Amino acid sequence: MTLHSIFGSSRRRFLRLSMFAALAATFAVGATNTASAESVLDEVKERGVLRVAGVVYRPLQMRKPSGEYYGADPELLQQFADDLGVKLEHVNAGWDTAVAGLTTGKWDLVPALCVTPKRKEAIDFSETYLMLGGVLTVLKDNDKIKSVEDANVSSVTFANVAGGWSEQIAKKAFPNATHKDFGQATDDQLALEVISGKADAAVFDTPVTISLLAEKHPDTFKFYPDKNTPMDVLPCPVAYGLKKGDTEWEETVSAFIRKKKESGELQDLFNKYMTAKFITEE
Repeated sequence: MTLHSIFGSSRRRFLRLSMFAALAATFAVGATNTASAESVLDEVKERGVLRVAGVVYRPLQMRKPSGEYYGADPELLQQFADDLGVKLEHVNAGWDTAVAGLTTGKWDLVPALCVTPKRKEAIDFSETYLMLGGVLTVLKDNDKIKSVEDANVSSVTFANVAGGWSEQIAKKAFPNATHKDFGQATDDQLALEVISGKADAAVFDTPVTISLLAEKHPDTFKFYPDKNTPMDVLPCPVAYGLKKGDTEWEETVSAFIRKKKESGELQDLFNKYMTAKFITEE
Protein backbone atom coordinates (compact mmCIF):
# COMPACT_ATOMS: atom_id res chain seq x y z
CA MET A 1 0.00 0.00 0.00
CA THR A 2 1.41 3.41 -0.96
CA LEU A 3 1.75 6.40 1.29
CA HIS A 4 -0.76 8.15 -0.96
CA SER A 5 -3.34 5.41 -0.44
CA ILE A 6 -2.73 5.39 3.30
CA PHE A 7 -3.01 9.16 3.65
CA GLY A 8 -5.83 9.24 1.11
CA SER A 9 -7.78 6.64 3.08
CA SER A 10 -7.14 8.49 6.35
CA ARG A 11 -8.20 11.75 4.82
CA ARG A 12 -11.45 10.23 3.56
CA ARG A 13 -12.18 8.76 7.03
CA PHE A 14 -11.45 12.13 8.61
CA LEU A 15 -13.79 13.89 6.17
CA ARG A 16 -16.54 11.35 6.81
CA LEU A 17 -16.11 11.65 10.57
CA SER A 18 -16.09 15.42 10.31
CA MET A 19 -19.26 15.35 8.24
CA PHE A 20 -21.00 12.98 10.67
CA ALA A 21 -19.88 15.12 13.62
CA ALA A 22 -21.21 18.26 11.93
CA LEU A 23 -24.54 16.57 11.20
CA ALA A 24 -24.75 15.25 14.76
CA ALA A 25 -24.03 18.71 16.13
CA THR A 26 -26.69 20.20 13.85
CA PHE A 27 -29.29 17.67 15.03
CA ALA A 28 -28.26 18.20 18.66
CA VAL A 29 -28.58 21.96 18.37
CA GLY A 30 -31.90 21.57 16.62
CA ALA A 31 -33.17 19.24 19.32
CA THR A 32 -31.99 21.61 22.06
CA ASN A 33 -33.63 24.57 20.38
CA THR A 34 -36.85 22.62 19.96
CA ALA A 35 -36.80 21.52 23.59
CA SER A 36 -36.01 24.97 24.93
CA ALA A 37 -38.25 26.89 22.54
CA GLU A 38 -41.48 25.81 24.22
CA SER A 39 -42.07 27.56 27.49
CA VAL A 40 -44.42 26.29 30.20
CA LEU A 41 -46.59 29.18 29.07
CA ASP A 42 -46.93 27.53 25.65
CA GLU A 43 -47.63 24.15 27.24
CA VAL A 44 -50.34 25.60 29.50
CA LYS A 45 -52.06 27.28 26.58
CA GLU A 46 -51.83 24.17 24.39
CA ARG A 47 -53.15 22.00 27.22
CA GLY A 48 -55.85 24.49 28.13
CA VAL A 49 -55.16 23.86 31.83
CA LEU A 50 -52.97 25.53 34.46
CA ARG A 51 -51.87 22.80 36.88
CA VAL A 52 -51.13 23.98 40.43
CA ALA A 53 -49.57 21.90 43.20
CA GLY A 54 -52.27 21.34 45.82
CA VAL A 55 -50.15 21.99 48.91
CA VAL A 56 -52.03 23.31 51.95
CA TYR A 57 -50.98 26.36 53.95
CA ARG A 58 -53.64 28.27 55.85
CA PRO A 59 -55.04 30.68 54.89
CA LEU A 60 -53.26 30.99 51.54
CA GLN A 61 -54.39 27.64 50.22
CA MET A 62 -56.88 25.31 51.90
CA ARG A 63 -58.76 22.17 50.91
CA LYS A 64 -62.32 21.18 51.80
CA PRO A 65 -63.23 17.54 52.59
CA SER A 66 -64.78 17.43 49.12
CA GLY A 67 -61.34 18.11 47.64
CA GLU A 68 -62.18 21.65 46.54
CA TYR A 69 -59.42 24.20 47.10
CA TYR A 70 -60.06 27.69 48.41
CA GLY A 71 -58.16 30.62 49.90
CA ALA A 72 -56.13 33.58 48.72
CA ASP A 73 -54.00 31.60 46.26
CA PRO A 74 -56.83 29.67 44.56
CA GLU A 75 -58.71 32.95 44.03
CA LEU A 76 -55.62 34.70 42.71
CA LEU A 77 -54.65 31.79 40.46
CA GLN A 78 -58.19 31.51 39.09
CA GLN A 79 -57.83 35.11 37.92
CA PHE A 80 -54.46 34.23 36.38
CA ALA A 81 -55.96 31.22 34.58
CA ASP A 82 -58.79 33.43 33.31
CA ASP A 83 -56.23 35.91 31.96
CA LEU A 84 -54.49 33.06 30.12
CA GLY A 85 -57.80 31.71 28.85
CA VAL A 86 -57.35 28.30 30.47
CA LYS A 87 -58.89 26.21 33.26
CA LEU A 88 -57.38 25.97 36.74
CA GLU A 89 -56.61 22.51 38.11
CA HIS A 90 -55.20 21.70 41.55
CA VAL A 91 -53.15 18.51 41.67
CA ASN A 92 -52.99 16.81 45.07
CA ALA A 93 -49.49 17.36 46.48
CA GLY A 94 -47.52 17.43 49.72
CA TRP A 95 -44.78 19.78 50.79
CA ASP A 96 -42.27 16.94 50.54
CA THR A 97 -42.96 16.55 46.81
CA ALA A 98 -43.75 20.14 45.82
CA VAL A 99 -40.37 21.07 44.35
CA ALA A 100 -39.66 17.62 42.89
CA GLY A 101 -43.04 17.59 41.14
CA LEU A 102 -42.25 20.91 39.56
CA THR A 103 -38.93 19.68 38.16
CA THR A 104 -40.58 16.54 36.73
CA GLY A 105 -43.48 18.43 35.17
CA LYS A 106 -46.31 17.17 37.40
CA TRP A 107 -47.53 20.75 37.81
CA ASP A 108 -46.75 24.14 36.33
CA LEU A 109 -46.56 26.17 39.50
CA VAL A 110 -46.20 25.74 43.27
CA PRO A 111 -47.87 28.37 45.47
CA ALA A 112 -46.87 29.64 48.92
CA LEU A 113 -43.18 28.71 48.72
CA CYS A 114 -40.54 30.42 50.85
CA VAL A 115 -37.70 31.53 48.61
CA THR A 116 -34.50 29.89 49.87
CA PRO A 117 -31.01 29.56 48.37
CA LYS A 118 -31.36 25.76 48.41
CA ARG A 119 -34.61 25.81 46.47
CA LYS A 120 -33.18 28.31 43.99
CA GLU A 121 -30.63 25.69 42.98
CA ALA A 122 -33.45 23.52 41.59
CA ILE A 123 -36.22 25.93 40.59
CA ASP A 124 -36.92 29.57 39.82
CA PHE A 125 -39.35 31.90 41.56
CA SER A 126 -41.82 34.55 40.56
CA GLU A 127 -41.81 37.99 42.09
CA THR A 128 -42.54 37.83 45.82
CA TYR A 129 -46.22 38.28 46.62
CA LEU A 130 -46.09 38.04 50.43
CA MET A 131 -43.45 38.53 53.11
CA LEU A 132 -43.59 36.32 56.19
CA GLY A 133 -41.46 37.23 59.14
CA GLY A 134 -41.25 37.88 62.85
CA VAL A 135 -42.82 40.86 64.60
CA LEU A 136 -41.86 42.02 68.08
CA THR A 137 -45.02 41.88 70.22
CA VAL A 138 -45.46 43.59 73.60
CA LEU A 139 -48.34 44.86 75.70
CA LYS A 140 -49.80 48.13 74.54
CA ASP A 141 -49.08 49.81 77.90
CA ASN A 142 -45.45 48.62 78.05
CA ASP A 143 -43.56 51.90 78.44
CA LYS A 144 -40.06 50.44 78.52
CA ILE A 145 -40.28 49.00 75.00
CA LYS A 146 -41.02 51.62 72.36
CA SER A 147 -38.89 50.25 69.53
CA VAL A 148 -37.19 47.07 68.34
CA GLU A 149 -33.91 48.28 69.83
CA ASP A 150 -35.43 48.74 73.31
CA ALA A 151 -36.07 44.99 73.58
CA ASN A 152 -32.44 43.92 73.18
CA VAL A 153 -31.48 44.21 76.84
CA SER A 154 -31.20 41.64 79.63
CA SER A 155 -34.07 43.19 81.60
CA VAL A 156 -36.51 42.19 78.84
CA THR A 157 -37.78 38.60 78.97
CA PHE A 158 -39.01 36.79 75.86
CA ALA A 159 -41.38 33.83 75.78
CA ASN A 160 -40.40 31.42 72.99
CA VAL A 161 -41.54 28.08 71.62
CA ALA A 162 -38.47 25.87 71.94
CA GLY A 163 -37.18 24.86 68.52
CA GLY A 164 -39.64 27.06 66.67
CA TRP A 165 -39.04 29.63 63.95
CA SER A 166 -40.04 32.45 66.32
CA GLU A 167 -37.42 31.30 68.84
CA GLN A 168 -34.73 31.47 66.16
CA ILE A 169 -35.81 34.98 65.20
CA ALA A 170 -36.09 36.16 68.81
CA LYS A 171 -32.62 34.95 69.79
CA LYS A 172 -31.02 36.28 66.63
CA ALA A 173 -32.71 39.70 66.84
CA PHE A 174 -32.43 40.04 70.62
CA PRO A 175 -29.28 38.21 71.76
CA ASN A 176 -28.90 40.35 74.90
CA ALA A 177 -32.44 39.71 76.17
CA THR A 178 -33.48 36.98 78.60
CA HIS A 179 -35.21 34.04 76.91
CA LYS A 180 -37.72 31.60 78.44
CA ASP A 181 -38.21 28.60 76.14
CA PHE A 182 -41.34 26.47 76.35
CA GLY A 183 -41.57 23.03 74.75
CA GLN A 184 -44.76 22.32 72.80
CA ALA A 185 -46.25 25.72 73.67
CA THR A 186 -48.92 27.23 71.44
CA ASP A 187 -49.09 30.81 70.21
CA ASP A 188 -52.03 31.37 72.58
CA GLN A 189 -49.90 30.24 75.52
CA LEU A 190 -47.07 32.59 74.56
CA ALA A 191 -49.56 35.44 74.28
CA LEU A 192 -50.87 34.65 77.78
CA GLU A 193 -47.30 34.75 79.14
CA VAL A 194 -47.05 38.33 77.90
CA ILE A 195 -50.58 39.31 79.00
CA SER A 196 -49.97 37.94 82.52
CA GLY A 197 -46.68 39.83 82.82
CA LYS A 198 -44.57 36.67 83.11
CA ALA A 199 -42.80 37.73 79.93
CA ASP A 200 -42.28 41.17 78.42
CA ALA A 201 -42.35 40.17 74.78
CA ALA A 202 -42.68 37.46 72.19
CA VAL A 203 -42.11 37.14 68.46
CA PHE A 204 -45.05 36.13 66.26
CA ASP A 205 -45.14 35.74 62.50
CA THR A 206 -46.90 38.25 60.31
CA PRO A 207 -49.33 38.36 58.66
CA VAL A 208 -50.90 35.06 59.74
CA THR A 209 -50.41 34.74 63.51
CA ILE A 210 -50.31 38.50 64.08
CA SER A 211 -53.69 38.90 62.33
CA LEU A 212 -55.15 36.17 64.53
CA LEU A 213 -53.62 37.64 67.69
CA ALA A 214 -54.93 41.14 66.96
CA GLU A 215 -58.40 39.72 66.35
CA LYS A 216 -58.45 37.61 69.52
CA HIS A 217 -57.00 40.33 71.74
CA PRO A 218 -58.03 43.72 70.30
CA ASP A 219 -56.23 46.77 71.73
CA THR A 220 -54.00 44.54 73.86
CA PHE A 221 -50.68 44.51 71.98
CA LYS A 222 -48.43 46.80 70.02
CA PHE A 223 -46.16 45.55 67.27
CA TYR A 224 -42.72 46.50 65.95
CA PRO A 225 -41.79 47.48 63.29
CA ASP A 226 -45.59 47.33 62.83
CA LYS A 227 -48.42 44.81 62.48
CA ASN A 228 -47.80 44.17 58.78
CA THR A 229 -44.03 44.66 58.57
CA PRO A 230 -41.69 41.91 59.79
CA MET A 231 -38.23 42.50 61.17
CA ASP A 232 -35.42 41.85 58.72
CA VAL A 233 -34.32 38.72 60.59
CA LEU A 234 -34.73 35.28 58.98
CA PRO A 235 -37.52 36.55 56.71
CA CYS A 236 -39.51 34.27 54.43
CA PRO A 237 -40.30 35.92 51.09
CA VAL A 238 -43.20 33.96 49.59
CA ALA A 239 -43.44 33.44 45.84
CA TYR A 240 -44.61 30.95 43.22
CA GLY A 241 -42.15 28.17 42.43
CA LEU A 242 -41.51 27.80 38.69
CA LYS A 243 -39.54 25.65 36.28
CA LYS A 244 -35.83 26.42 36.24
CA GLY A 245 -34.57 28.53 33.35
CA ASP A 246 -37.97 29.36 31.83
CA THR A 247 -37.66 33.14 31.56
CA GLU A 248 -40.86 33.64 29.58
CA TRP A 249 -42.96 31.80 32.17
CA GLU A 250 -41.34 33.64 35.08
CA GLU A 251 -41.91 37.03 33.44
CA THR A 252 -45.56 36.19 32.71
CA VAL A 253 -46.31 35.10 36.28
CA SER A 254 -44.40 38.02 37.80
CA ALA A 255 -46.14 40.56 35.57
CA PHE A 256 -49.51 39.23 36.75
CA ILE A 257 -48.45 39.53 40.41
CA ARG A 258 -47.23 43.10 39.90
CA LYS A 259 -50.55 44.02 38.30
CA LYS A 260 -52.49 42.65 41.27
CA LYS A 261 -50.20 44.43 43.73
CA GLU A 262 -50.56 47.77 41.97
CA SER A 263 -54.34 47.49 41.73
CA GLY A 264 -54.68 46.70 45.44
CA GLU A 265 -56.49 43.44 44.65
CA LEU A 266 -53.74 41.33 46.22
CA GLN A 267 -53.97 43.16 49.54
CA ASP A 268 -57.76 42.87 49.42
CA LEU A 269 -57.41 39.09 49.14
CA PHE A 270 -55.08 38.96 52.12
CA ASN A 271 -57.43 41.15 54.15
CA LYS A 272 -60.27 38.75 53.31
CA TYR A 273 -58.46 35.57 54.36
CA MET A 274 -56.17 36.73 57.18
CA THR A 275 -58.91 36.28 59.78
CA ALA A 276 -59.66 33.74 62.50
CA LYS A 277 -62.41 32.27 60.35
CA PHE A 278 -59.92 30.98 57.79
CA ILE A 279 -56.71 30.72 59.83
CA THR A 280 -58.22 28.39 62.43
CA GLU A 281 -61.03 26.78 60.43
CA GLU A 282 -60.83 22.98 60.29
